[in-house]
Amino acid sequence: MKKKLIIIVITVSLISSILFILFNIRLVGESSINISYTEKFDDPGYKSIIKAKVKNNYKNKIGKYEIIYSNFLSKKIRTVNVIDDVAPVITLEGDNVIELNLGNPYIEPGYKAIDEIDGDITEKVEIIDGVDISKVGSYKISYNIKDKSGNKTKIIRTVNIIDNLYKDAYDKESNELEGWYTGNKKDGERPREKEITYFKNKNAYFLGKDEKKIYLTFDEGGTETYLEDILEILDKNNIKATFFLCKNFVANNKELVKKMSNNGHSIGNHTVKHLSMPSLATKHNFDAFYNEIKETEMTIREATGKAPEKLFRYPMGEYSDRTLQIMKTLGYKTYFWSVAYKDWDDTCSYTFALNNMKTQLHNGAIYLIHPKAKCNYEAFEEFIEYAKDEGYKFGLVKNI
Repeated sequence: MKKKLIIIVITVSLISSILFILFNIRLVGESSINISYTEKFDDPGYKSIIKAKVKNNYKNKIGKYEIIYSNFLSKKIRTVNVIDDVAPVITLEGDNVIELNLGNPYIEPGYKAIDEIDGDITEKVEIIDGVDISKVGSYKISYNIKDKSGNKTKIIRTVNIIDNLYKDAYDKESNELEGWYTGNKKDGERPREKEITYFKNKNAYFLGKDEKKIYLTFDEGGTETYLEDILEILDKNNIKATFFLCKNFVANNKELVKKMSNNGHSIGNHTVKHLSMPSLATKHNFDAFYNEIKETEMTIREATGKAPEKLFRYPMGEYSDRTLQIMKTLGYKTYFWSVAYKDWDDTCSYTFALNNMKTQLHNGAIYLIHPKAKCNYEAFEEFIEYAKDEGYKFGLVKNI
């Protein structure tokens, strides 16, 4: 009897060992794996003589997942932790290096912080500002952000406080006042084409490429204007245009300017007081020159919530070689025009405006239009239809 019991025990043990060998599941790799959501996950799998059933609820999203391997006698679980190990991105608006006159206030140009998981976390950016505007020197502003997963990003902006922003190199450029004129043609030819290279070297443009595309630009700084009416026509026809605006117009029409920007129109800088800029392009007056640009720039940013596009037009078209160089140094592109007429004159009529818009049409034309003139508004939609019928498309000057 005892001998039979021993045989039974041995047999059961042997069967158990065989079953264990057949059904045992061994994980390949670690039982707990951490993986970035940016990586592709390949299950390392398992080893077992008898095939196991695999239940995998893994998703390529932040979280904790289980892969269950099971058969009749065995079960193993692998944990997959999908983690966020990608740091947020901070983008500085304006320049990474800013020069500021001694004593002038520092105005933050703006910044954005975007995380692929947390989204827009700009409001959580911590700024450490070490700028002392009362002392000449080079200072750092540190922008720091941490996302919900603890990933950190830090970026630096440099602010140089100097005695005078005016550069000695500007003295080498002539400051003789030039008044822009179009040299209008009424036969479809492109005016003053030979000067394109000279102006392009100064980041200045008055004409687009020699193709059937035209550019509508508008100058505005007043309170009595048909700008909103013109915008309706533009938006109805899905045409984008460029608006050179003075500071006060932007400040008094922030919602409108924001809407214009959101609808894809470009907002350009037309200064604060609409002054003749060569008169300010001297070492003695340079603070005033600089402020004409920067104050308008910051007002545009406040209205649109975006970094201003650095597009500039001279008040009255008055410029000099020196002012062209200064604007280039400030990172701006300057835009003159190749089509203009006396639309500011009270005698301007619908017929006069439409006739000039049509007869001066040419490839790459940049139109200067003043929204305050009722004649322009009255003729505008008919001109658009005419230009389309002639095969023209419409573009933004920033793309020239």
